[in-house]
Amino acid sequence: MWGVGTALTYVGPLTPNWTMALAGIARHHVLGRDKGVSDPQFGGAILLSRKYGTTLTLRGGVYFNHEAFGWFVMPLAGIHWKISQNDVLYGTLPGWMNIEHTVTPRFRTGINFRAYTTSFGTRDGNYIRINENPLGVYTDIYVTPHWVFRAEAGWCILRRVLGGSLDPLYNENTVNRRGYADHGIPDEAYLRLKVMYRIRLDE
Repeated sequence: MWGVGTALTYVGPLTPNWTMALAGIARHHVLGRDKGVSDPQFGGAILLSRKYGTTLTLRGGVYFNHEAFGWFVMPLAGIHWKISQNDVLYGTLPGWMNIEHTVTPRFRTGINFRAYTTSFGTRDGNYIRINENPLGVYTDIYVTPHWVFRAEAGWCILRRVLGGSLDPLYNENTVNRRGYADHGIPDEAYLRLKVMYRIRLDE
């Protein structure tokens, strides 16, 4: 499996306290080696944000994408809350949520949750659907004001790799209640190392 994708986002103010974000997404997720098989995936998101003073922003919207298993639509609810001078909670569920503690401007740590749903293949049943929910702790070291090294470790919970009707493991007598072939991939620990270029907009 392999894939490429791109996204284009517009963010604009509606009023002094309201902001709207519109995103368009295009993906090419291939199932199999060499040329493989794939149907194009197009989707997007709409997100409205409302500021309450200087420390709290609430968000709501919807995400949608034409996955290989069909249309995937999910309501969104987000927050950006500066709890104290050194602590901030931010994210948009069900996709991600983060709580960060600043030890020094160059050293930060926190708890990180992500929820991924993606698919590879074609809509005739020849596809794989992957659900992953990593929950972990991380440390960020700002080598410069923008270049960041991150070390993150945690556990991937409720992990599922599911197949369509053309999956080799598909059997009408053993599929799960939603009609997928379950590959039985267990939850596992993970370790992630990253080098990022970051421009912070909250400082």
